[in-house]
Amino acid sequence: MSNIVQVNSTTNALDMFDAMKKAYEIADLMAKSDIIPTHFRGKTANIFIVLNSAYRMNIDPMLMMQNTFVINGKLGMNAAFAISLANRSGLFSHGIRYRIEGKGNELAVTAYTNLAGTGEEISYTITMKEATADGWTKNPKYQSLPELMLRYRAATLLIRTHAPEVMNGMQGVEELEDVRAAKDVTPQHDITTNEY
Repeated sequence: MSNIVQVNSTTNALDMFDAMKKAYEIADLMAKSDIIPTHFRGKTANIFIVLNSAYRMNIDPMLMMQNTFVINGKLGMNAAFAISLANRSGLFSHGIRYRIEGKGNELAVTAYTNLAGTGEEISYTITMKEATADGWTKNPKYQSLPELMLRYRAATLLIRTHAPEVMNGMQGVEELEDVRAAKDVTPQHDITTNEY
């Protein structure tokens, strides 16, 4: 999967702007559809950004829309989607796996895999103590689904540190929600229902 768009010398600004105009027309058409995710309906500009991101990341636009959300003005992808992209990228010899240790405040989750080229194991560990210290546990999902939330954070941080091209600089939805939860007490977005 190529995450870098190559622009050759035959491409000029007029071609680029013509392509952008066509993408905007498609985004406008999609914004009127009732089969796209509700959080994108009527939002042509947001769909245009998703189309651009999908193009740059070589991902089907509908798949991208179903797995991305705008949180505090940033486009984020859900962790399950990021993990899926990483597992399919060919960068790892097998899918991301997890080691779970401890319980409650001693819970620690390590996401790990092996690099395809060298077989070297790579990993990232997140603990409940770190989540609490950073204020992530203000997000109620850490009370109801603590292991899942730590799995998501460990996996996206593994991807971000060892295979950043998979997420193409995009943050995880759970990451954006945790940062927002740490800063304020506004109602949180429920990723299971797509509602705030």
